[in-house]
Amino acid sequence: MNSNNVWFGYLQAGEKSTPVVRDESIDSGSAKMIYLYNHARGQLLQYSREIVEPKLRELNPGEVDRKELEHSFQAARQAFANTHPLADRLTPKARPQKSRPPAEEEPEFDEEADDDMFLDDEEMD
Repeated sequence: MNSNNVWFGYLQAGEKSTPVVRDESIDSGSAKMIYLYNHARGQLLQYSREIVEPKLRELNPGEVDRKELEHSFQAARQAFANTHPLADRLTPKARPQKSRPPAEEEPEFDEEADDDMFLDDEEMD
């Protein structure tokens, strides 16, 4: 995993405050939601971006055993990957593009066709 996509921080939420990990390669599928590893709960949880981002801060040195946090995060990430569909977990750049059906060829237009076979707007009234 590219460490540039992983952020170790702290969620300041009163009694529910906890170290968190943000892995940007895990996409919620919505610009309004993000996944964070919640160390107190030991799992990746979905949060409202608008509510949670103001409560996040950098993790202070010595605040938590970084190796333990990283190990717990990796275990939770693996469990998450096993229970969530691939399309929901990948960022839009990493998502496979849906294949579009090939464009249908335009039907050939017979310029000599009888125009009487089409209704005029006046005839529809």
